[in-house]
Amino acid sequence: MTQGALLDLVCGPASPLPETFQRYRLVAHLGSGGQADVYRAVRICGGVTSAPMTVKVFRIDPQRPIADELRSWDKGDAALMDLNNRGVGGICRRADGFYGPPPHRPGSVPHRVTPCPIRSMTICTGSTCASTSPSGPAWHPADAGSTPWAR
Repeated sequence: MTQGALLDLVCGPASPLPETFQRYRLVAHLGSGGQADVYRAVRICGGVTSAPMTVKVFRIDPQRPIADELRSWDKGDAALMDLNNRGVGGICRRADGFYGPPPHRPGSVPHRVTPCPIRSMTICTGSTCASTSPSGPAWHPADAGSTPWAR
């Protein structure tokens, strides 16, 4: 997928309400990394559209047991929430985290597939999240021993 390419995809949590499958409209592919694809998106609810945000759709590694993949995502989500709650600067603010079908075309019914982890966050401008902080990153992975979730 070309970075920055305009899209018309939706995603949302697995739910008995059909409209939740289209909670987020993905409008551009921002990039891909080792774990996930990241999109520029807006949240849509009751006809109200949010400010732009990012949606990170995690890929399931078929070489690992699915339970390990989901636990790893849950741990990362908990770590991000902890950093947000501690007021750590220079990182995206988590808005939502859920399991749902992969992105699909608006109005289409998602195929019955294993739900993937999806996280929505505020947009962090700059080449890296740390670049948004004038003093550099406020937290470094080497400091992991000082946080309760890293134990």
